[in-house]
Amino acid sequence: MVNGDLTFERDALLLGHYHATRLTGTEKVMDGLLGGTMARSLAMGVYPVAPGSHQIFINTRPNLERGMFLPRPLAVIVVGLGEEGKLRPADLASSVRQAVIAWSQRLAEQNDGSAPTFNVAATLLGSGGTGVSAGEAARLIAEGVYEANTFITSEGGGRPSPRVGHLRFVELYLDRATDAWKALRLQADARPGRYDVTGFVEPGSGGLTRHPELGYRGAEYDFITVEAVKDADGAPIIAYKLDTRRARSEVRGQRAQSRLIGELIAAGSSDKNNDERIGRTLFNLLVPMEIEAYLAGSGEMQIELDPQTAAIPWELLESERESGEDLPWAVRVKLLRKLRVRRFREAVTDAGAEGGALVIGEPECPMDDFPRLFGARAEALAVRAALTGEGGLAEEAVVGLISQEATQTGPSATDVVNALFERPWRIVHIAGHGVLGKDGNPGGVVLSDGAFLGPAEIGNMRTVPNLIFVNCCHLGAADSRQLLNTRYDRATFASGLAGALIERGVRCVIAAGWAVDDEGARVFAETFYGSLLRGERFIDAVSHARRETYLHDPLQNTWAAYQCYGDPDWTFRPAPPDANRVTTPSVDEFSGIASALSLKLALERIHVQVRFQGADPGKQLDKLRHLETVHAARWGGQGDVAELFGAAFTEAGDVEAGLRWYEKAVASADGRASMRAAEQCADVRSRLAWEIVDRAKRHVDALEGREKAAASSRKARADAEQRLARDISRADELIGDSLALLEKLTAIQPTLERANLVGTVHKRRALVNIAADRQRQAEQDLRRMLASCAEAQAMAERTDAAGAFHPAANCLIAEVALNAGKGRWRSLDTARLNIIKAALGAREPDFWTVMAEIDLDLYDALATRRLAAKRLALENAYEDLHRRVPSTRMWGSVYDTACLVLPAYAGRASGRERDAATALLARVRSFAHPA
Repeated sequence: MVNGDLTFERDALLLGHYHATRLTGTEKVMDGLLGGTMARSLAMGVYPVAPGSHQIFINTRPNLERGMFLPRPLAVIVVGLGEEGKLRPADLASSVRQAVIAWSQRLAEQNDGSAPTFNVAATLLGSGGTGVSAGEAARLIAEGVYEANTFITSEGGGRPSPRVGHLRFVELYLDRATDAWKALRLQADARPGRYDVTGFVEPGSGGLTRHPELGYRGAEYDFITVEAVKDADGAPIIAYKLDTRRARSEVRGQRAQSRLIGELIAAGSSDKNNDERIGRTLFNLLVPMEIEAYLAGSGEMQIELDPQTAAIPWELLESERESGEDLPWAVRVKLLRKLRVRRFREAVTDAGAEGGALVIGEPECPMDDFPRLFGARAEALAVRAALTGEGGLAEEAVVGLISQEATQTGPSATDVVNALFERPWRIVHIAGHGVLGKDGNPGGVVLSDGAFLGPAEIGNMRTVPNLIFVNCCHLGAADSRQLLNTRYDRATFASGLAGALIERGVRCVIAAGWAVDDEGARVFAETFYGSLLRGERFIDAVSHARRETYLHDPLQNTWAAYQCYGDPDWTFRPAPPDANRVTTPSVDEFSGIASALSLKLALERIHVQVRFQGADPGKQLDKLRHLETVHAARWGGQGDVAELFGAAFTEAGDVEAGLRWYEKAVASADGRASMRAAEQCADVRSRLAWEIVDRAKRHVDALEGREKAAASSRKARADAEQRLARDISRADELIGDSLALLEKLTAIQPTLERANLVGTVHKRRALVNIAADRQRQAEQDLRRMLASCAEAQAMAERTDAAGAFHPAANCLIAEVALNAGKGRWRSLDTARLNIIKAALGAREPDFWTVMAEIDLDLYDALATRRLAAKRLALENAYEDLHRRVPSTRMWGSVYDTACLVLPAYAGRASGRERDAATALLARVRSFAHPA
């Protein structure tokens, strides 16, 4: 059991996939490492979804990391987990078994029989959804692997397939890893001789202590399961199962008086209801007091319902509003439904980007039974206009089956069905009459000649729409004949039709549960489709539409009539990047911070997300500034909190703020900061010194390319050079302070880390002197760097041979910077090369070991003067590593090294060799200092 992330996992990796329309979390990261093959499979409808299904994605990308390291991971094995909330333990174990057997067979086809066993890695798949704990997931996965081995061993005839020899679990959070490890140990004790579990949780790179909130959830939205069951006395109760960021799998029951609730539902599920007291009463009757806070305080929520609870108008429920809140509960929490269906269509061919929208308005109906719906026609016109408006689809991509004149009848059954099968549609919007199904028939949209359009017709489409919006419950204004139609069960029609459509593969369904106001329907539709066309998620588009509809007319309940089912993360089209968008951290994300400990966990998470998980540094800085504003006054004076602020700010790229917090940590009165805080303070001072000089120097260099004749350009250049001179002066002071602090620390106790840091500070002072055109001082600093690193190397060889890797590598950097391109220098120090290669063979792969491999190639190219020939391979290697670890802090260190060795070589070389050095330096700079 390993507590870390999966960035450098080398073995085949088992992942789980709940039914969803996009890849998130670990799946998304692995898809990036495999070049997008997983996302393409999902888009084509062949991704594993149902329990028992699986798919193997071989890592076929070029081995850009050379040498002893295979492409990481070797393969990704995705296991289908089905619908969230419905995964059975037996299904998880059997799904893993089948996936492992398939991978064993694949290996048997590829090898020569010399490898009887293989290793496999696994996440705690299944535990990101509701109902499966981390410990249970680990136990079931281990059982599935054991069953696979048993089957493989008993396989008769021919050459036997290899078995799993070692199963490696990787989990980001230490508390979950510990729970899983304990469950595995119990499993091993209960089944003697079956498992050999390691004696501890191994620390990996990028591990976190625990999730900042009390719960853990893989998706961004909360998931609530509601079902009608009976208690011990046979009385009906409503049972709740929570999977939120604040609570996990807590089941609470609320006794329900079905007759009383039925009367309230009947009163609430009507367009005539504008009494908020009914919503409050239903909330109090249906929701247990102990879980009210979880439901009322959620940011995004999907509520899974069974047929017995789907008829409840959850959108109308109203909790107690906080002071200043004006919006209803279903709008505040971004509520979506999910219907528990008996089955679902696994292999669905979705319409691609070429799919358009079909808008059907008031189709022709038997006039004797169904009166005209002029509002339905008007709604269809508004939807077509919204879809083809500014930023929308092309005119030819939206087909409207709407009568030309209001006095004319709408499209016939033949017109509707022909249009439905004419071409692929991503969106189908229907406004008209509907009929309630009987005897298991879900009903459908009323058409001419006694026909209707229902789930069966949708299911026969070769390409299934992503979204179907059915508004078939509108009452015609002042039409007494329809007002007397009391047999029409609108809420049941909505949930029944939605469930049938979802079973047939429709991702998202919106159906009106009762009659809607004409103007409210227009506002809802226009806002909803406008949000979709901007690339927003389904859950956000629904929330915006409800909000705008409510604000348009709070006295109407049209905003609550729409029962919205589907994937919260589905989007109609990818959102275009907006460089001008200001990111505001979610208040809910940090709402659980109530102590210094929870603040430290949040800071630790931000630090790891930037360093190891590819989080956007700009967005993380926004979060850090938010935490600083809200919590610094209360807990920022604690040394350990200030130290984490310093680490997080520095990692995210605001080195100035990082230094300020490190200095605060070192000076804290409580003494809670570690000795490492003082070491990092010295390191960050020298880093800031080089960073401000490098930034100023790059600005001066950029101005050299401008027209020098213009007075404004000459002044700009003069101002930039003055700024560079001031920054060099400040850098000299910062580096002096850095060395002075390290001397004090070394006087207390010389350590390998402090000797390494002294060498790093000399390295940065050499960089500052090169920028200041003080070449003689720069060479002196490089020689001091070499001496300090050699001392650190000797210290490591006396105490810890593995620790010699870092100082030996820095010695090579100084050696190359001093000699690259000189006539008599053609080879690297052999002893140091051997130390580095031996260390690489013994260490687990991480950013620095992979970068060391690339650096050895680079130094060899410089020594043999073949940089131009190796430039492309080096650039590809840099690109591949950056995809795995985009941390600007770590690439800043790589850039520092490049600034020493590449300009030195370029100054002594010529032609293609000089050009190659300049181009490589620019590429590394783009990773360390993105625009």
